[in-house]
Amino acid sequence: MRPLKLTVSAFGSFAGETVLDLRELGDSGLYLISGRTGAGKTTIFDAITYALFGKASGDARKETMIRSRYAAPETKTYVELCFEYAGREYTVKRNPKYMRPKKVGSGETEEDASAEMHFPDGRPPLTNGKDVDAAVTELLGVNYSQFRQIVLIAQGEFRKLLLADTKERRQIFQRVFHTERYETLQKKLQEETKKLNDTFREKQQSIRQYLESMACPDGHPEEDRVGEARKGGLPPEETDQLLEDLILADERREAELKGFAEAEETERDAVSGRLIRLEEQRKAEQSLAGAQAELEALAGDWQAAREAREAETAKEPLLRETEAQLAAVGRELADHDTLDTRRAELRENAAKTSAAEEALAASETELAGSRTLRKELCDEEENLKPAAEKLTARELKQQELRTKQADAARLEKMRREAVRMEEDLNKKQQAFNEIMLAAAKERTRYNAAYDLYLSQQAGVLAELLRDGEPCPVCGSVHHPAPAVPDEEAPDRDTLDYLKAETEKALERMQEASERAGRADAVFRKQHSSLMREIREVIGCDAEPWEWEPVILAYSRDLARAAEENGTALRQAENAAARRKELNEKLIPGLDEEIRRKEEEQNRLRRELAGLRSGAEALTRTIRELADKLPHASRAEAEAERESLIRRQKELSAAIRKAEEDWADLNGRKIAAEARRSAAETILKDRVETDEEADRARLEVLNALKTRREQEVKDVSYRLRVNRDIRKKTEKASAVLKDLEHRLQWVKALSDTANGTLNKKAKIMLETFVQMAYFDRILARANLRLLKMTDNQYELRRREAGQSGQQGLELNVLDHNSGSESPVGSLSGGEQFMAALALALGISDQVQSSAGGIRLDSLFIDEGFGSLDEETIPQAMEALRDLTEGHKLVGIISHVSQLKNWTEKMIVVEKDRFGGSKAEIRT
Repeated sequence: MRPLKLTVSAFGSFAGETVLDLRELGDSGLYLISGRTGAGKTTIFDAITYALFGKASGDARKETMIRSRYAAPETKTYVELCFEYAGREYTVKRNPKYMRPKKVGSGETEEDASAEMHFPDGRPPLTNGKDVDAAVTELLGVNYSQFRQIVLIAQGEFRKLLLADTKERRQIFQRVFHTERYETLQKKLQEETKKLNDTFREKQQSIRQYLESMACPDGHPEEDRVGEARKGGLPPEETDQLLEDLILADERREAELKGFAEAEETERDAVSGRLIRLEEQRKAEQSLAGAQAELEALAGDWQAAREAREAETAKEPLLRETEAQLAAVGRELADHDTLDTRRAELRENAAKTSAAEEALAASETELAGSRTLRKELCDEEENLKPAAEKLTARELKQQELRTKQADAARLEKMRREAVRMEEDLNKKQQAFNEIMLAAAKERTRYNAAYDLYLSQQAGVLAELLRDGEPCPVCGSVHHPAPAVPDEEAPDRDTLDYLKAETEKALERMQEASERAGRADAVFRKQHSSLMREIREVIGCDAEPWEWEPVILAYSRDLARAAEENGTALRQAENAAARRKELNEKLIPGLDEEIRRKEEEQNRLRRELAGLRSGAEALTRTIRELADKLPHASRAEAEAERESLIRRQKELSAAIRKAEEDWADLNGRKIAAEARRSAAETILKDRVETDEEADRARLEVLNALKTRREQEVKDVSYRLRVNRDIRKKTEKASAVLKDLEHRLQWVKALSDTANGTLNKKAKIMLETFVQMAYFDRILARANLRLLKMTDNQYELRRREAGQSGQQGLELNVLDHNSGSESPVGSLSGGEQFMAALALALGISDQVQSSAGGIRLDSLFIDEGFGSLDEETIPQAMEALRDLTEGHKLVGIISHVSQLKNWTEKMIVVEKDRFGGSKAEIRT
């Protein structure tokens, strides 16, 4: 890939449109991208990278930072690159997302990001950013990351790589060759080992916890070994066998105990049955004698009670007649009660009738008053009808005034912000002037020292002249007026220090200039926006010194108008609220009240009519009841009722007593006969036994039963516990065995991958992979380093030892002395050449890893400032070797001596406030 034409507009440090016809640089050789620090030299490579991949070359350059801060609002931001690949020309154009002025109206709008790619074969261009990215990557054979590593050699980064230790170099190679997946594998193996080890220990602990509960009978021969097993003191095989022996012994004991218990239970049932039968026979004899005696005593009383019951039962018809008479008197008393109730109701009816007549008269009076009040409220509501229109007008007016007040407040806020921005601009401009004077002093100081240093070189050379020996400059053997060294002249280190201080001062001046430029752009934008807003809101053109009084007067007028309209608005709101209250509450409330009062009058009239009709009916009922009663008064009827009640009680009591006496004697007789029959049945089959011997044997059998039950319970508990332990430990042991096997090989794999094997080199898997890359890189780098150093220096990877993580340490072999030492022992210029060679080696390796693709352009970014006059030619000669085969190498540097080594250059210059510009000079 070779760039042919590059167009940048409002991109990075370039404020306007800049067109670079890169064909003028030719198709091979070296060229210089020159300019002061901060002028925007690297921006050219940024533009090429952005056009191809939609990203700048530096990680710190985000898409939102691409648009130039010096660009005019109307200037478009874009990059267009025409490049050649395999003899065919392609064009890519992109623009980022950024804010621009609206084409219609005021304010800003967001310009969307876009991309397009044109092909030489006439196919339709691509207009989607992702499609363009994919097409460029497929065409070039490299992605964005690989392109940066191959095409841009940033010396600052590779000097760090040159001097880094294994840990730092591993991190750098991880980014370059994407070996992070090996580090991920190492960490996962460590995590898996720790996880397996923790699980293994947990399973071991769980088995120990299970064994702590191992059950063993007291006095068991293996009781001591069981104690050791509970503490984990026995080997797993012995513990398992001991547990199995305990279970087998308890199983045999359990079966033995069950056989004893069954035999003893059978005997106990037989003895107990004989004793129970003997006791039943003894009770039956007593029951038979008692029943015979009771039957003999009941014989006479039972016959007398039977005859008395028959005599009293004959009186039951007289009792029924008495009860019928009593019921008739009861009905008559109920009629007397009804007559009294009707008379009381008649009196109550008369009182209610009087009250209803009074309530009806009062209701008619209240209804007339409510109807009068309703008419008055309706008249008031009619008069308030215009209030709604007045309220709407006032509300619209108030809303309009609020909007204008908000605009006035916004104008005042913008004015204050403009004042603040102007103060900030003045401070930054003043700071720039001060820094610019300081930078000028530093430059003057350096130039004077440099001139003095150059003159000093003639004096140093003159000290070496001898009469008769030729001068190394002019060749003369006569030296009539040799130069005299100046003792005040600076040495090389002092001159380098002054140069560095000058460059720092220039950088500070550049930064101050950029800050002042940004502040000026912000202030001008605010100034323009505020004038436009005053014109649109207030309707007048005002100069900056008039802004404050104009805005203040406008705000005061709005405040007065708002206060006046507010008073009128409140009056209209009150009137509208009163009308709403009349329509929604007062008048509907009166209507409801009138309706209720009308319903109340109708109810009272109906109630009054009902009361009058009820009084007539009650009078007729009272007359009819009084005519049909047998007794003249209630007292006579009650006296008759009391007499009948006494007769009924006497008859009922006599009959009930005769029945109860008979039932009692007859029940006793039946019960005695039943006891006699039951006793006779029991005594029919008598049992003979030795009661004392049986009772003694039963006590022995009961004691045996209690003891057997406890023994069975103890054995069952031990079996349940030990079987559960056996089941859990067998399961856990199987898992533990699998875990142990997996842990062994995973830990071995983890130790190998993480370089922690005992008595082995401490090399991690990722480092091992990187060592292979590193060896290839060093082989490529040494081809150039040997040439740049006249075959003196060669880079070598230090062999790894058994202490600490190693494998990527770097030494340098000095072929002149035959010694090998750390690369940090090289001088500054030698380190630059080594770093450059290492960077070119990495570029070659990445290019090879990408499939052997070839890119015809290369950029070397900075780093030449550390070279002396003798080393620069060697470095440049090595770079010229890169240009063989139609390769174009661009050197990005501010070192002026490099201009002597190339006739082609891109010069980047930066205006004080207007951004950068670039041109090609050949």
